[in-house]
Amino acid sequence: MLSKLILLLVSLVSAFSTPLQVTPEELRNTYKIIFNDLFAREGNAASELRELTTALENYRNETIQSIIADLTAASKLYWDEVNLLEAVADSKDEDISACIEVGNEEFYALNRSMISAASDIIDQILQDALNEIIECTDVCEEALAKLQEFSDKIDECSDDTCATIIEGELVEYYQAAIKIIDDSTSTASQYVFMYLPQVLAEITTDIEAFQKSYQDIIDEIRACVNSNVTEVYET
Repeated sequence: MLSKLILLLVSLVSAFSTPLQVTPEELRNTYKIIFNDLFAREGNAASELRELTTALENYRNETIQSIIADLTAASKLYWDEVNLLEAVADSKDEDISACIEVGNEEFYALNRSMISAASDIIDQILQDALNEIIECTDVCEEALAKLQEFSDKIDECSDDTCATIIEGELVEYYQAAIKIIDDSTSTASQYVFMYLPQVLAEITTDIEAFQKSYQDIIDEIRACVNSNVTEVYET
């Protein structure tokens, strides 16, 4: 709405000055109005883009928590087996705590490695998203910087002819800059809120491989228990 009012103002300035002519003073006023508007737009865009980086951190936490939940659910068989081994040992008054401790340490290390592998993938995806946000931020800043290039041309302008030409270029660029800022902000928002969740939703950990690995740990615990029991009986 503000941009439409500014363009209307520019049209009125042109209409009430010498036919199709703009004075240097009118040009400076137009530039000031346009600059203030684009400055505000760029500031709002920068603020919105910064907020997107907060969303990235939230996405990371949510995705990691989802993976941890999947691993926790898949770990039930491991803990059921450990509890069973401990119950059997207790019923026989056997101490298998050393075997269980070693097995659990291996199991926790397996968990950490699975989470770390998933985290590396997530971090790379989020880094790509951050790069997209940074690129859009740079585009918005460049749009405002390019507008400031008109300042020198305006300062050097001293007659209606050059003022009229420069204003035409200024208004044309103003319209283009608005689109650049709006499009850049929209692109980053769509990337973060539409594309990114779909990509992160596809990240899963290999539960089958996880269960196979901890089954090997269970077998090691059993072997340790049997070895210790055999040693006790032999003594």
